[in-house]
Amino acid sequence: MTLMSIIVSGWALFLLRVTRKQKIRVAQLLVALPTGALFFSTGGDDMPILALLLLAVAALQRRQSNLAGISLGLAAAMKLTAWPMAAGALLVARDREGRSTWKKVLAWVAAIVIVTTVPFAVRQPLAFMSNVFAFRSGWPASSHRSERASRAHTHHLAAGARSRAGASVLLDWWLLRHEYIRRHWPLTLSQMLGLLAIVFLGLICVASATRVGYVIYPLNLWLWSSVTKDASVPAEELSRPLKRCRSFGRS
Repeated sequence: MTLMSIIVSGWALFLLRVTRKQKIRVAQLLVALPTGALFFSTGGDDMPILALLLLAVAALQRRQSNLAGISLGLAAAMKLTAWPMAAGALLVARDREGRSTWKKVLAWVAAIVIVTTVPFAVRQPLAFMSNVFAFRSGWPASSHRSERASRAHTHHLAAGARSRAGASVLLDWWLLRHEYIRRHWPLTLSQMLGLLAIVFLGLICVASATRVGYVIYPLNLWLWSSVTKDASVPAEELSRPLKRCRSFGRS
């Protein structure tokens, strides 16, 4: 996982259209500061996910939808924490002409997730449900629980469900009512990353089980949003060097 994280994040930093100083800042937060170094030393599986997400950010910025879809598909197949980014990418995926390419990104993500998960879900559906959904919802692994523990756990899940429902309603209201979103729709890559940082913070706060370590997601997303703010240029500016080459060839 460490080797994959280093290789993929290095590739992503090479492709990212930001200044050298900003690339160093991204690398520091991802691998050098305690936000990343702690997970590297303990072998956390969140580092490959973040590296793939950063690669997707660089691909979306360069209007390379196939690379973005593949990297997001691999990340989504590995862990559910990549799904918000996969969904957000559908809003900002564009080609060189500025046309939306969300179908291409969605096709790659769906194909990779289906191929890597469906065979195991079909073979052992109970184990799949237990590991993917029950564990993530806070259900204990053992089915032997006392009546008192069962009631307490049920109340715990109900409180978590109410909190998540309240957070979902609040987020929907914010998306519909917020003047900034209404004025700047469709979202740029930077705005989408900033929105995802807020979403991740909300999910951490209302999670049914303690997931403090997931704070590395909003931290990195916030920084990526900051460094790509000035680099979120329109499609015609991205293709301008190509047009210059063509005009030079004609002359």
